[in-house]
Amino acid sequence: MATTYYMQPSFAGGKFDPKVWGRIDNERYASGLRECKNFFIHKFGSVSNRTGFLYLGDAKEASKKCRLLPFVYSDSQAYVMEFGHNYVRFWNSDGTRVLDGNGDIVEIVTPYESSMLFKLRFVQSADKIFIACQNVAPYVLSRDSLTSWSLTAYAYKRGPFLSQNLDEASTITPSAATGNITLTASKDIFKNGHVNSVWRIDQHMSGGSVSGSGGSAFTTSTLTCGTNCTWRFVTHGSDWVGTVVVERSYDNGNTWMQLRSFTHKNSEANFNVYAEEGEQCILRARLTTISSGTCTVDLSVDPYVNVGYVTITGITDSKHASATVSTEKPLANTTATDMWFEAAWSGEQGYPSAVCFYEDRLCFAGTTGSPRGVWMSKPADYYNFETSSPKVEDDDSIQIILTSRKMSIIHTLIAMRQSLIAFSEDGVNTISFSGNSLTPTSITQRAESYYGAKNMDILAVGAQCIYVQETGGAVRNIGYDYVHDSYSGDEISLFSACLINEHPPVDMTYQLEPDSILWLVREDGVLLSCTYMPEQKMVAWAEHDTQGEFESVCCIPYSNETRIWAVVKREINGQTVRYVERMSKRLPTTDPADQLYMDAASVYDGNSDVNTISCPQLAGCTVGVLIDGNVMPMAEVPLDGTLTLERAGKKIAVGLTYTAKLETMNIEMQGLVRGVLQGHNIKIGAVILRLLNSRGGKVGQVEEYLDEWQRRSKSDYLGNKLALYTGDTFIYGNFSCSEGGRVMVVQDIPMPITILGIIMGLTVSDD
Repeated sequence: MATTYYMQPSFAGGKFDPKVWGRIDNERYASGLRECKNFFIHKFGSVSNRTGFLYLGDAKEASKKCRLLPFVYSDSQAYVMEFGHNYVRFWNSDGTRVLDGNGDIVEIVTPYESSMLFKLRFVQSADKIFIACQNVAPYVLSRDSLTSWSLTAYAYKRGPFLSQNLDEASTITPSAATGNITLTASKDIFKNGHVNSVWRIDQHMSGGSVSGSGGSAFTTSTLTCGTNCTWRFVTHGSDWVGTVVVERSYDNGNTWMQLRSFTHKNSEANFNVYAEEGEQCILRARLTTISSGTCTVDLSVDPYVNVGYVTITGITDSKHASATVSTEKPLANTTATDMWFEAAWSGEQGYPSAVCFYEDRLCFAGTTGSPRGVWMSKPADYYNFETSSPKVEDDDSIQIILTSRKMSIIHTLIAMRQSLIAFSEDGVNTISFSGNSLTPTSITQRAESYYGAKNMDILAVGAQCIYVQETGGAVRNIGYDYVHDSYSGDEISLFSACLINEHPPVDMTYQLEPDSILWLVREDGVLLSCTYMPEQKMVAWAEHDTQGEFESVCCIPYSNETRIWAVVKREINGQTVRYVERMSKRLPTTDPADQLYMDAASVYDGNSDVNTISCPQLAGCTVGVLIDGNVMPMAEVPLDGTLTLERAGKKIAVGLTYTAKLETMNIEMQGLVRGVLQGHNIKIGAVILRLLNSRGGKVGQVEEYLDEWQRRSKSDYLGNKLALYTGDTFIYGNFSCSEGGRVMVVQDIPMPITILGIIMGLTVSDD
């Protein structure tokens, strides 16, 4: 038969699961790959071997896992946070540690144990990060200066609370209205976990009045006016000339502000006015000036509910607790009341699992006591959870309980479009609002999906959220569908399910530039990449390994692109270590000396030749060596960590090597008279690789018989470096007649290879 030329111009289908190797009917089949390891797919459809990871330093503790998280203030001010067992350290974007003025590593003690790290949730506002963890009260991590950081308890106030006690026989009696007091309950309500929690105690007040009268300036006694309470002001006297004012104080009389002013002249009518106060305060009337006559004033308030707050400081027994009364919102008296509200967050009820900003409110969700609860602060007042009573105000804090078939805890919140999306292991819910703004009365909720989410970080990518399904066996997206006016999603790992099924992801990050890639760490330490551009219908998976196990990944901006950082667990010289490493940038240069394709690598780039390089992190390891762009023989690093080189050089890199491998799918062509090529033996006569800035690589059909397209020679070791190649290269190698006509490409030297397309000259057997 005549030779037919077949070209695979794109690899945008990524690695295919063996279960879909027969899906020639799917449009992705022609761009799919049977194998894709340590290669990744560019957003244009070409494929490259991944760059290496540069060693930056050891994590603090080699025996425990740590997690990397981004802190991005701006493109020019970004950090990586190393959260470990009860500590956090910081790395600058250039790969150096953040040091204090004395040159010591900046480190902060945290309450987070290693088992909690991958369930921490964060949201950032400028120099502050709000942290939620189900077993720990919320904290705020602050960057106080370029070299100074602090971690403080989140000082929330005036809530949030559980619903009001409805048992009229269950009362609380305070021993005093201010200061340090004792709370006595009529029933068993206090538990040790309530210590340090804030409770709200409401007390019915009968109202009251104060008066004043005279021909000279005077000030009445003070009068407490409750939240949404009506006050009334009346003057008496027919011939007085003067000015009287009503004043208000929010700090228990320390400072006063004028609320209203009234000026009277002789026979004018007296004043009879009333108004409502939106917040509890104290009032007084003051005659400031009078030139003649006698003025009498009456100031009164209607009956109201006094709202007071106490912080429980100790538990004596189930009916007695010590507490400190709020100075801003004290109690009214020592009368027993059944109108009390237990704290929603405490050691007893648990603490929020999720945190997010939504419509300029700081939102928390998911405690053990209220797994479906969502709490939102007052607008632009991120520490205040106060609510008004009895009238609800638009700027009140908001509490909502999401409906669900199960009581799965909400573990992640993400704000997107005009919705707050809540993820749990039971499904996905949205919170939104009617009208122009989010208020306690405009809020709505809706169940969007019953594909639950695993309790790990969820990514916002474009207009979609990416999450791992509750079982860990799939990766899904969800986003707003304008056609159906609802949120919907797909399983984006479906055609590459073999990468997910057996070993679910435990951490992931999103690298926007240069190729829009999701990076996921599996529980077995394998790193996955998924080039994700839904608008181009591109979902291209690949897997990556190293001489060790990836444990955590994150990315921050640096040098005009997003850079990947990782924690890698390795066995070095018989010892377990954990390294912080950063993936190198893929450079467009044709100079091989600029490239780094080794892991845990050390690099020397200087003006003078050296013949040794320090790499203590690789002591006892067999490493690859690159000197001035020349690939040198493998070498063993002495135990002192200093490697003596075969020759001197100005640009030197040493590191752990890895092999990149890809294999095409069985060939299929459309429009054949004979139907399909599946099941036929295909003879490949030659392979043409269309390459970009590449060097090295082997081509064949099986791994045991591969042909090197650019053979290394002795000149490669003697200083005549081979430049990176762009163009077509022909390989006439050990190809045979085999079923499917697949081609394998392997890169086993620390050099770049980018494949723009694979062209095959083939003949099809009639057998």
